Amino acid sequence: MKNLIMGKIPQKPESIKKVKKNLGANDSSLNKGSTSIDRPKRPSIPSEVKLRLWIEAGGRCEFPGCNKYLYHDQITLAPGNFSNIAHIVSWIETGPRGDEIESPMLATNISNLMLMCKDHAGDIDLKENEEKYNKFVLRNYKKQHEERILTQTSIHEETYKTKILVFNINVGDRLIPISTEGLFYAIAPRFSIKLSPDVLSISTFNRNAGQEYWQGYTSQIKDFVDTVKGKFSNGSIEKHISIFAIGPMPLLMYLGKCIGDVPGHDVFQLFRDITDEKKRWAWPVGSQFIEPYEIIYPSKTSDTKKVALILEVSDRIHNNQLQSTVDNSYDIFRITVPNPSVHFLKSKDQLINFSYEYRKVLDHIKHVYGPDCEIDLFPAVPVSIAVQCGLSLLPTKDPTIHVYEFYKDQQEFKRVLKLQ
Repeated sequence: MKNLIMGKIPQKPESIKKVKKNLGANDSSLNKGSTSIDRPKRPSIPSEVKLRLWIEAGGRCEFPGCNKYLYHDQITLAPGNFSNIAHIVSWIETGPRGDEIESPMLATNISNLMLMCKDHAGDIDLKENEEKYNKFVLRNYKKQHEERILTQTSIHEETYKTKILVFNINVGDRLIPISTEGLFYAIAPRFSIKLSPDVLSISTFNRNAGQEYWQGYTSQIKDFVDTVKGKFSNGSIEKHISIFAIGPMPLLMYLGKCIGDVPGHDVFQLFRDITDEKKRWAWPVGSQFIEPYEIIYPSKTSDTKKVALILEVSDRIHNNQLQSTVDNSYDIFRITVPNPSVHFLKSKDQLINFSYEYRKVLDHIKHVYGPDCEIDLFPAVPVSIAVQCGLSLLPTKDPTIHVYEFYKDQQEFKRVLKLQ
């Protein structure tokens, strides 16, 4: 310690000098003409260190984005050890990231070792990659990977289980794919994974059909949700559903209504501006700026029983788009934001806040206009908010709600579904 304080370079311990004497050049840096006599011998890594590394890495490649399971062949799945143990600081001074002091000192130390597939073990040691994959970068890779493995394997099997519900109905002519990898990425590490999601996928829905056609799909949605609910064992603490849904907003609302009495549920949002397929359904981690919602009440209330509720979060809803439906006999409420956009929703907190504001408006309408009033609902919202609209309903207490669908070519809304 005194040497360090005085600014002197510490002398190498005698044991390190002996190790260095026996090492010489790194295997990868040897001349092709060298013989086995010239070749230095890499220090043997103790079996207990190898075992610990395998456990802490979860048997997977520690290079970010790879995560290959290394105890079977990637093609044939034949069992076997397909791992490479890579050094962060080379075991020899002249090797990749080698150092006069650290190389002999850390040659077999687990803090300096990474479990990797053959490809990435080779990549990090290429001469042209030495700056890119310096020792600080690799140490961070190792730390993040092993912390993730520890977190995910610490989940209690009986406490954190969820059933994954996938609801996918074509919007127009398109059925937007929902990747299984994206589902698992979104629920981790909070929940253990059920490998078989429950899926309702319809690619032939005709949104241009009439109200009777739309209403006909409600029984199919209810049967689907009842089937999922039926898989919960009696008294099970596993009663949780993770919801991934794409489709016309009125049907998403009905889906939410059917799920509503499940004690635990999480709704996920498709983020269109994220290009990495596996991350498109995951709520962003960390603090996000939360733009407030604004409730606009009617300038004065009347004794009408006809109420219009406009939800403009992902787009503006203009009065001319409502003129064929909403006349002077309606009292109009709006839940809006300063700048409606398809990219508005950025955090789960925004979804929770919407649910609070939406519930507040419904309670106000019921109190002022009575439970026998009728609400015409005009939505322009993200998919997760549409589902949340259904989840927030009180089936025996809220007024009747009619949901409308917007037809862009006609620039008008049409009533398509009775929700409540």
